[in-house]
Amino acid sequence: MTFKIQKIRVYWSAEWFASLAPYTVVDAEDFTAQTGGETLSTDVTHELKPVVNFGMGLEWFYSSRFKGYGSFTTDYSAKKTGTSTDLSVTDWDIFHVVTGGELKLRKSSVTIGLGYSFGSREIGDRPDLLPPDAASGLWDPFGA
Repeated sequence: MTFKIQKIRVYWSAEWFASLAPYTVVDAEDFTAQTGGETLSTDVTHELKPVVNFGMGLEWFYSSRFKGYGSFTTDYSAKKTGTSTDLSVTDWDIFHVVTGGELKLRKSSVTIGLGYSFGSREIGDRPDLLPPDAASGLWDPFGA
């Protein structure tokens, strides 16, 4: 949705993602543990909760050659808390704030901007996708 109020335009957006009922992605056969003798399952399941994300942006015209921008958007996680096996790696809720401007020079436009994102995270159990030293030297989303 867009509204124009004199030299300002206001933009709104929203997106909704439905929940996803639990289902089995990998249906592996149960096996007996070598130590302890208990029966173990390595099934991989997945489920998601419903999510609504929204955004708001402003565009203001200072002059015929310069305009500025600002926005705020949400990025909520659909990971359902309490699930032990899940394909979602994190359940971070992230908020984005962005600002910038556009300067028209002859037949060209120069745009510059700056953004900042912040949010919450609950790390929980680290998934064993790779051996601990396999990602050495790479960015680790679970690092402190």
